[in-house]
Amino acid sequence: MGILTGFDIQLFVDEFAPADWVRTMQRGGWTWNSNGLIGFCPLGDTDSCDWTSLPVEQEDRIWELIDQKKRREEVFAVNMYWRRTRCGGIFTYGPDKMIGFCPDGSRLRLRGMKRVTNVNWYLKRLLPPFKKTGIPIEYIKWYDDGGI
Repeated sequence: MGILTGFDIQLFVDEFAPADWVRTMQRGGWTWNSNGLIGFCPLGDTDSCDWTSLPVEQEDRIWELIDQKKRREEVFAVNMYWRRTRCGGIFTYGPDKMIGFCPDGSRLRLRGMKRVTNVNWYLKRLLPPFKKTGIPIEYIKWYDDGGI
């Protein structure tokens, strides 16, 4: 059985473009550079999660994709990592202004409890970028069905 774990962060804003939240996260210490690649779901990928990647040198194409997904009201999904670590996961953002974050398989866990995610480590890195920009958060939901 796999472990499903992650956050839903509901923003309390009238308009907040996907490019804005990506830049907010990047300024806060997150990067989409994974060994020279950017992993994302392509245009038209509604529920199949047909992940693909581009070299980081083609970052301009990702910014274009973000704009196209916004116009089509599609969810944008990208892999992002904390600074120069391997700790990261999948970020999603859609027309409902809900940011989803699902830590990847190398997620940090509590000592002595290898199935329980270290939620505080992620919160300390996910929330400050929004606080710095003054973007209000309506609520945060954490889910973890890994058991103990």
